[in-house]
Amino acid sequence: MPPPSCCCWHVNLAGVPSPTEAILISAFKLALGQPPPAVSLTVSLISHSPNYAFVTSSSPLPPSTESSLLLSGLTILDVAGCKVKRRKQGRQARLIQEADAEEKRRAKADEAKQKELARPTWKPEHFGRFKMRDSTMDQHVQVSGLCAELRVLVTLYLERCFPNRCHPDGNSDSNSGSSVAVVALLALSSAHPTSLRVKELFETVEMYLIIEATVARLGASPAGCESSSRIDHIFDLACGHGLVGVLLAYRFPKIQVVCVDLLRRPCFSHYVTAFKAAGLPGTLQNLVFEERDMARTIVPAAHSLVLCVHACNEANVVALDLAEAAGAAFAVMPCCIRDGIYETPSHCRRVDDGTRYAVMVGAMASQARAHTVRAIDRRITNRHLVVIGGCRPSRGAGRFGRSSEKEEEKVN
Repeated sequence: MPPPSCCCWHVNLAGVPSPTEAILISAFKLALGQPPPAVSLTVSLISHSPNYAFVTSSSPLPPSTESSLLLSGLTILDVAGCKVKRRKQGRQARLIQEADAEEKRRAKADEAKQKELARPTWKPEHFGRFKMRDSTMDQHVQVSGLCAELRVLVTLYLERCFPNRCHPDGNSDSNSGSSVAVVALLALSSAHPTSLRVKELFETVEMYLIIEATVARLGASPAGCESSSRIDHIFDLACGHGLVGVLLAYRFPKIQVVCVDLLRRPCFSHYVTAFKAAGLPGTLQNLVFEERDMARTIVPAAHSLVLCVHACNEANVVALDLAEAAGAAFAVMPCCIRDGIYETPSHCRRVDDGTRYAVMVGAMASQARAHTVRAIDRRITNRHLVVIGGCRPSRGAGRFGRSSEKEEEKVN
């Protein structure tokens, strides 16, 4: 559109024989009188409509110009320019404005992306930054004893594993901008410096992530999905410090979580206290600890998950037997496995420790008819394999228990 100091004339040339740009300019200058004012005129003839033209002046013209132009056979239709031309000019201005806005939006997005790239993030190779013993983490290092740089890495790791989200019951997970789990675990390491070891924290959280994904796929999603494969009970047998049970109880408040061991360690109470202080009212009401021999545990006949983390030798067999008797799902991360404890192989000798462990876990998985073997990072622990079975997750509802004899006959 012409600037405010200009004037755009829409002219009807019906009264001018053979109009040209020169004739129009002469008519306008004649109308302005002699000598003409210092204005420049631009003429645009409309090619598809020869009886019309646009004349733009570099400055407003006197009011008498219009009456003088009539004497020359020109008819002024619109002093401000026709609506069609204004609409076209307005559209061009709008497109320029939208292009500028899009450019600003892209610049803002690029700036946010650069900030995100510059922000420290957790990477798996950071596991190697912590104190190691041979090829795995030192089991004696406490989180409270880490330097500031390593504590930042622990925080980044926890924030990646426990993103701030809605609580399973629909309430806000935290008012601090961090997940309750992150707040609770960091506060715990400060309040009870000897209750949270680095190696135990990493292997527990990695195991928790595997179990969380398994339970969610089986139908116990935070939304309370009802299906024939849902999990109602989780039994953390030989639970030790019990942190994985605490994490699962908070993540799935509608599931009853039972931690079982011969002795309840003080750190378990510290975990519970920290989560209740950081969480919402009623946090961990679904969590209990039972001091007894794990072999005496009564697992409900269905909708249960038997969990056993770093138990040794026969303890894994007990956990698998309890799951099989109840037709329950199971997830076992075995520690020591002596020769002959499973059907095959009876002996595994003259191989390195890592190979022997993998072979023995394979024998366990085969005998238990597991459907999945997962692994956590080998730098955390060299006992890093997880055997999962008893209930195969599927796209549908899934089904508990072993295959029926007829199905096994079909497979064979």
